[in-house]
Amino acid sequence: MRTIDLRFLALAGALLTTACFTPADLAAEVAAASHDDGHGEGHGEGEHAAEGEHAAEGEHADAEGHGPVVEGIQPDTKARKLEIKLPEIPFEAPFDGKPKSEKTLANGVVLQEYVVGTGDEVVEGKMAEFQFTGYATASAQPVMGSRLKPAKLVLNQENRDRDPIANAMIDGLIGMKVGGKRKVKVPASIIEDNAPPNAPALGDIWMAVELIDVAEPYIPKPADAFEADPINTDKRDDGLEVYDITEGEGPAAENGDQVTAHYIGRLTDGSEFDSSHGRAEGMPVVIGGRGVIPGFSLGLEGAKKGMLRKVVIPPELGYGSRAQGNKIPANSTLVFLLEVTEVKKAGEEPKPAEGAAPPEAPKPDAPKPDAPKPAPADGE
Repeated sequence: MRTIDLRFLALAGALLTTACFTPADLAAEVAAASHDDGHGEGHGEGEHAAEGEHAAEGEHADAEGHGPVVEGIQPDTKARKLEIKLPEIPFEAPFDGKPKSEKTLANGVVLQEYVVGTGDEVVEGKMAEFQFTGYATASAQPVMGSRLKPAKLVLNQENRDRDPIANAMIDGLIGMKVGGKRKVKVPASIIEDNAPPNAPALGDIWMAVELIDVAEPYIPKPADAFEADPINTDKRDDGLEVYDITEGEGPAAENGDQVTAHYIGRLTDGSEFDSSHGRAEGMPVVIGGRGVIPGFSLGLEGAKKGMLRKVVIPPELGYGSRAQGNKIPANSTLVFLLEVTEVKKAGEEPKPAEGAAPPEAPKPDAPKPDAPKPAPADGE
């Protein structure tokens, strides 16, 4: 008969805190011990078999002073109950107390109400602005959250379809009122089904959420608004083509300035590979900075707030010979329809990315893995 040394279980509990060992692994091991026919490798004979004999006789340690053992369930034998306690998440008040109410949704998302708000209510179609911190139950450590500014999420079908975690977050926000505080549990099944390959298991994620505001979302201009004849055309020597559809207002963006723009990304055949439409805000880009393909940054030079601009980016200033998922073939010319919503001159306080979070944690409104943003530059 196989036996399990409780010292192993203590180690397993420690590994749970580092997300290297899951309760399912432990359950499988216990099940194997419970149903072993006595011929298990390494545990059916010799020293560990002797440990099993001592345990069967009511003793709790072997002759060499090893720790207690747990046997499989046998007739007329009471098995010891095993409990693995996960580390306690260090929630701050009021999230460290008992919730006023609790509700479990059909998809496994759990809602715990701590403070009932008195302001506007979150409903489908609105934009919610909120502070949140998400803790992994496996480690009790924060793995995502808002940092320098509140996160914003538009509660629409596009964002539900974009990402299952965003879908769960929308479910968690629905029904909250401004000033309310709620804990939202996103079950491990949703997290793990959408994690990158070889990502460590996080377990369930508990979000401590405080609702700041509810507002109507900004609706970017539709694609057909870019079909008008341009008021200005610039075909550059490097192959970049810039077509200004409207003038815009305010100072023109220069190198080092930060420009925020909603975008639709297409191939020359008209097929769309990505869009910021449906998200709470456009994408902030520092002209000449790192993090975007060269053509996207160059295409924002001279842009003004409110401007509609179409930018055609040759492969040399785009992704080059690198295919991007199954939506952008290698050596593709890219077409971006840009609506500039903000221009911040260099030296002004920079705008942090919406809902900024650690790199390993997906944001609620992140794009699909196979629909890359116009961001990664070579070598990044």
